[in-house]
Amino acid sequence: MKVAFVNPKNEMPKLKYSRKVQKQYSNRGQVFPNLSICYLAALLERQGHTVMIVDSNALGLSLGETIARLRDFSPAVIGFNLLTESFLDTLEAIKPIKEALRVPIIVGGFHLKMYPRESMTHRCIDYAVIGPGWKTLPELLAAIEDGGGRLDRVNGIAYREDGDVVLTEPRQDPTTLDDVPFPARHLLPNDRYTTILTQHWPITVMLSGMGCPFHCLYCDMTGFHHLRHPQRVTDEIEECVKRFGFREIFIQDETFTVNRKRVVAICEEIIRRGLKFSFAIRTRPDCVDRETLKIMKAAGCVRVNYGFEAADEDVARRIKRDIPIETMFNAVRWAKEADLMTLGFFLLGAPGETERSIKKNIDLAIALDTDYVSISKLVPVPNSELYEMIKARTGTDYWSEFTLGDRDIINKIAYFDSSIQGRELDLWLRRAYRAFYLRPRFIARTLGRIRSWRELVNLATSAWSIL
Repeated sequence: MKVAFVNPKNEMPKLKYSRKVQKQYSNRGQVFPNLSICYLAALLERQGHTVMIVDSNALGLSLGETIARLRDFSPAVIGFNLLTESFLDTLEAIKPIKEALRVPIIVGGFHLKMYPRESMTHRCIDYAVIGPGWKTLPELLAAIEDGGGRLDRVNGIAYREDGDVVLTEPRQDPTTLDDVPFPARHLLPNDRYTTILTQHWPITVMLSGMGCPFHCLYCDMTGFHHLRHPQRVTDEIEECVKRFGFREIFIQDETFTVNRKRVVAICEEIIRRGLKFSFAIRTRPDCVDRETLKIMKAAGCVRVNYGFEAADEDVARRIKRDIPIETMFNAVRWAKEADLMTLGFFLLGAPGETERSIKKNIDLAIALDTDYVSISKLVPVPNSELYEMIKARTGTDYWSEFTLGDRDIINKIAYFDSSIQGRELDLWLRRAYRAFYLRPRFIARTLGRIRSWRELVNLATSAWSIL
């Protein structure tokens, strides 16, 4: 079959940032390929399907331009990856594409696992893949090609029969990222991906693992953890560097350094193969040590993104992120000793938040003196312990109502047990960014390390977003 995947315009969540910062992040600050789509595209190609990816987000395509590309390709089906916070925005792209192409629309993604029936109330969606799609999607395509008569035999899907939504038996699929082909990066506009902090283009993203072994109150990625084999990770890196010419890779794992032995094995293999590229990772400050950071640097790491989140002990304890302040300082100091740049993540509006605790966050960010910070408001998301607490207290599943079409209801999710909310929290978010980024020390240091015009433009437009 001819299968098209579409990655429509995908903005950063509006509730997490001020409008200017959110717009900057969306347009230039973080434009990445959709790995879920890329993995499935590679899998389908291996099975003999002809696949196209239209990354409208990266290419800046209008809806009309997206439809024109799809018409030229003439797919038998079109697939979309659904994210909870952008569900209704994606729906606004699906509807006219469905009307124009008149082919079945298949959706997948973690959102479907939580809200399959609510998602299927939208008639522009024909089929939903619930859970991992490695085996489900090929079986669903075969059933569609056969005229739809075998849909009830495909586990892990939702479809309509006589107007009613049918959910088949859940699929138990032990397939991991080590079992499937590398993402189909040859189908992507690889020159269009970037971040605010990118120094070497072209860039791409990859996963060396999925999930997280920790249990932070606000996180939706807890409860499962899979680490890919070091050899397999390095094989994909080698393909990225040698086949595609990527000069920078952002490893998107929640906590890349959770297993020191595996990190060392990956880095040693990168060095042994002589792979020359830069990479950045995300981790926790209590999951690094001096020696690991040094070998990461030797392998090409240029930046470590640390999740500090909260300075106040009570707030940190409530969100199950109680990492000693000394540990945070050690993590930054060791990274600087290894000549690695650092970025610190902080949250505002967490349970127990007060004006005093926000000031402590700002003071800590300045004292740690990381190279950059990313500060956001805590928005409760489905599948997190925090959101389950909110549902139990209020009796309302806000994201369910949102999926059904009530866009405004998400604005009613209070910053749970935070005394700083609404407009006041927005003001504190702006103050926090300005307090960190408008320091003469930061400005001088940043200007001194700029190496290209493109990098200067990225940082200049980012600076404008916080003024």
